[in-house]
Amino acid sequence: MWMHCFPCLIFVVFGIIYYLLPLFYFFFSLEKGLGSRMTTALTSSNRSNIPAVCRIRGRGTAILVSPGILLTSRHVVSSPEVAAQLTAVFFEGSKKKTVEVKLLPQKLFFAAFYPAYMDYCLVACEEYGIFNVTPVSLPLTQNDWSPVREGDIILVVQHPTCKDDDGEAETNTGDSDDGEDPPSVEIKRFEEVLRCRNDLYYLKANGNLRTAGCPAFNDCGQLIGMQSQLRSEGGGVVNRVVSIASIVKHLFANKQLQRIQQKSVFDDVWNTWYVKDDISRILLILENFSDCEIARATAEKLCEHTCFPNLIESIVASGGVEWILSSLHQFKEDMAMVCTCIRAMWNVSFGETNAQRLLVDGGGVELVLDSMERYPESEEIAEFSVVLLHNLSTGSCRPDFTGPLGHRALLLVHAALQRFKETIVLQKFGFSFFTTLLYVDVEYAETLVKLNIVEHTVYLAERKQDQVFLMEALMNFVGELAQHRKAIDLCFVAGGLASSAGQHVLEVLTSLLIDIMFKYQEMDTILLQGNRALWGIGNDLSCRAMILQNPRSYEALRLSLAALMARARVT
Repeated sequence: MWMHCFPCLIFVVFGIIYYLLPLFYFFFSLEKGLGSRMTTALTSSNRSNIPAVCRIRGRGTAILVSPGILLTSRHVVSSPEVAAQLTAVFFEGSKKKTVEVKLLPQKLFFAAFYPAYMDYCLVACEEYGIFNVTPVSLPLTQNDWSPVREGDIILVVQHPTCKDDDGEAETNTGDSDDGEDPPSVEIKRFEEVLRCRNDLYYLKANGNLRTAGCPAFNDCGQLIGMQSQLRSEGGGVVNRVVSIASIVKHLFANKQLQRIQQKSVFDDVWNTWYVKDDISRILLILENFSDCEIARATAEKLCEHTCFPNLIESIVASGGVEWILSSLHQFKEDMAMVCTCIRAMWNVSFGETNAQRLLVDGGGVELVLDSMERYPESEEIAEFSVVLLHNLSTGSCRPDFTGPLGHRALLLVHAALQRFKETIVLQKFGFSFFTTLLYVDVEYAETLVKLNIVEHTVYLAERKQDQVFLMEALMNFVGELAQHRKAIDLCFVAGGLASSAGQHVLEVLTSLLIDIMFKYQEMDTILLQGNRALWGIGNDLSCRAMILQNPRSYEALRLSLAALMARARVT
């Protein structure tokens, strides 16, 4: 008779194996996935226990996502006041001793209230007793966001709470009971995803029990969302999962990711969060990711965006200037980054009044001078720094260069001009900056003469006379310097012979001024400043005699008359 039943028995056995094998495979995969992502994901005494999952007494479930930080539901912890009364219980259901830690909302509390479906909360907790609990990895970049499709089987870890007599789930509006809360057993459910709608995955409702803050995992042990089963406004029970990707995006938009332990690399971060030409996204990356390499690479990208004039207004308005200054300070020991930041400051300083104000008020001048002092051998840093100083000193929000700040700037710029004599742009804007300083404080004229600035001027006027813009800057400087009688008098004390012919430096200088006036006699600015310089130097009788000995001095002064008359008519 048993021979007749044998085929039926075989059929039943294979049927059981057929239906149970997928579940065994899922649990094995989950265990393996958690083990690969978490150093001690499962305890040796209880293979089904996930240490990072804990129970919030009388409220629901939470999961440790960073040392001392829990991710749960807003329905579990609705406010800092409520959180201050709650505790989290770890290791329930395992052979380890149960550990209960207090929530610390005063240290961190962030709950999402908009949009309404974004049901999650970050709250700090005590770390004592759970040091060995490895947090579940919160995926911060799209490469780690696991796709979820309709029909997928997921694992939800729950601590259902009691329901009212009428079957309605308990609400989270008051404090927890002072006594022991009703027993709540950790339940692991394998659920099928019935629908995927944007940021939500819908599951089949499980009676009227309330669950909230429950982590949901895929078959690789990856966190894919936070599950809650709550009564909807329509009166029905809704069982859904808020996707972890949407939670991470919400945290990013609210500048909260920097609180989470991070292991991301820059390329993944940039590819996930950057939107073309959106400066606010770059700043959000800087706000959210504190890793030094990521911060450096992102700041470098921000600086690169200053090369596009159409983006300058957005950079200034969104706080980009402040971040550039902050990055210059943070990476002051990195010469390449210092150069990048100063170049970006230079880019935004042209004609943008608000940018200049932000640079000055944010200590930009001091940071630039620090950089010049730290890297005196860098021609690029010197060049961009001097041009930036010139832009700021001639803008409407100019810094106060009287006193120590101006004196320090003068010495550093002068040292740069001496070191890099062949760099035309540096020389031009350096002399333009000196001209501005002469307007600020007359003592700077004497300081420059003592630093042999006249000899340096002669050097450039002799060797770089074909550089028209440099000659224009030199003439402006000498024209202003000549108005300071004490400075000119110092030339006889500090100045010396400037040529092999034994000529005095002022004699050589005035001769070169006349040559430049003839060479650029169609440029009114050069003629005007040349005239001004000759008359200023000529106020000293000895100098006047040297000027008049030049056979072309009268003609040079005559050439400048037309420019003087034109200027007089304008003024």
